[in-house]
Order: sequence, then structure tokens, then C-alpha cells
Amino acid sequence: MRLTSSRQTAKSQTTTVTVGSIGPDVQVWQHIAKSSQAKKLGLKIKVKAFTDGPSLLRATSDGSINVSAFASWAYLEAYNKSKSNTGQQVALATTYLEPMGIYSSKYKKLSDLPKGATIALAGNLNVLKDSLDHEKIDQSTKNNINVLATAKKSKNNAAYKKLGKLYHNKQIQKWIAKKYSGTKVEVNKPVSYLTD
Repeated sequence: MRLTSSRQTAKSQTTTVTVGSIGPDVQVWQHIAKSSQAKKLGLKIKVKAFTDGPSLLRATSDGSINVSAFASWAYLEAYNKSKSNTGQQVALATTYLEPMGIYSSKYKKLSDLPKGATIALAGNLNVLKDSLDHEKIDQSTKNNINVLATAKKSKNNAAYKKLGKLYHNKQIQKWIAKKYSGTKVEVNKPVSYLTD
């Protein structure tokens, strides 16, 4: 009988998952891919960057990407309505809400805004610190919550489901909060929260 080291055993149990994402979320998943937490869960994550949502979701539907990490619940639902049963996707886990805010250099609170005021959002501001008000995590904003999604036929894939647990790992969340100044507000809710 030949004994194998725990290192060899862990290596043989590693599952490769390709995650597609867009913009700053690519950096998040590159960080997660290199993390010790991914290794502990037996995941080798490959990250592929996309420039637009439709291409990423098509790649997820056809299987060239295992999991997409960018779409809001509303975006995913709209995509599914436009596709036949074979092209549809399912949410695996919730990830975050990037709240929209209302900003003003002139007014200090919402009640100061005159009726009928024209509102436009400026860049380089922190939604949590600089806005007069911003979206909160509640049922009224559930459509704006970002999700991890996969092709409908892969909805029960155990390795893909581990990505949600990995995303919500305390060390990963600490890094995301620091990197993005808390503006990617963690939403660790069951997928059923989106459909209720």
C-alpha cells in the first residue's frame, strides 16, 4: 500500500473553475483566485476579463466560462427573458450591492433640495461618505444586488456553489472593503431573497 502526502491528496481534489467578470470585479476575483481560502476549498480559479455583459453571459451559457461574476439580479433576469430555455442562467449566490447615491456640493441634506431640482452624479466620490443619501440593502433594492451566475444545466455543481462561500469569507471581505473603501456593500443572503 502506497501512502500519499496530504499535499498530493489536496492537489488531486482541486477543481478548476473559470470565472468571467468585468471592470473592478476582475481584480476582486484575481485576488480571490490567489487566496489561501480558495486553495483550502480545493478550487483553482481562472479569471477571464470581459468588456461587456452580453458577451460574458453568452460565454457562461455556452460553457466557455463556468461562472459569471458581474450581473445584477435585474440584469440576469432580463437576459433570461430574452433567451430560450437552453441559454438561461441561474444565480448561485448573492455578492454585493454597489449603492447609487445623490450628491451635492450646495445642499447638505435631501430635504434642502428644491422641488423639481435637476440631479446629475459626479465622479471620484464615495457613495457611503459623500452622498446625501444612498441605496440601502432591502427589498426595494434587491434587483440591484450582484450575483454569481451559471448556466441552468450547472446549477447543482458543488464547486461552483463554493464560490459564494469563498466570496463571503471574512478575510476576502476585509480585502474588498479596504480596496473599494466599503462601496461594494456585502450582501450575504440566500438566492431565495431575490425571488421573494
